[in-house]
Amino acid sequence: MAKKKTYTQDDVAHLEPDEIYNDCVFDKLDLRHVDLSFSEFSGCTFRDCSLIGAKLNGAIFQSCDLSNANIAGCNFFSTEFTECRMLGLDFTKDVKILATKFSKCNLNFSVWRGLDLSKMDFKGCSFLEADLSQTNLKDTSLMNCNLTHVDFYGAKFDQTDLRGANLTGFNIKVHNAHGIIIIPAQFHYLAEELGIEIIDAANPA
Repeated sequence: MAKKKTYTQDDVAHLEPDEIYNDCVFDKLDLRHVDLSFSEFSGCTFRDCSLIGAKLNGAIFQSCDLSNANIAGCNFFSTEFTECRMLGLDFTKDVKILATKFSKCNLNFSVWRGLDLSKMDFKGCSFLEADLSQTNLKDTSLMNCNLTHVDFYGAKFDQTDLRGANLTGFNIKVHNAHGIIIIPAQFHYLAEELGIEIIDAANPA
């Protein structure tokens, strides 16, 4: 097993964009305004980092951990995150997420309040207790996501793909579900939340 390279604050000045970083540890470092655009990160950790104003556009993150990092002002334009841990991240503070891709990421407890997430793809991600209130989810894909107890208050649904998602805690009495796309099993679950009993046979024996 390859040994992880642990970076110190003194090493930060030598970081370059368009580089490949494998199994690197950047935990708790001050990476404010660093330019790491178009870099590739695999198995790296950025836990509790300050990434304020960092340029990460076009970067690729594979199996990385950015949990509890401060990403205010980050440029994630066309950045790709795959199977990353991103617990508690706040995307509401001038974070640029145009054309950003998330696949099978852990986004539990993350904050997206009021953001335009239209046409974004989050297939297979986990949003346990995340804040998606007041978001624009037009044409957004949340297929096979864990949406347990997500705050959808005031969210706009329009061709929002929730097929296969865990909708535990989705209160159809509170949230306007008009415009969501689901499968029959999910419809049964939401109907039960309203106290509706669905019987398959019209004339049961």
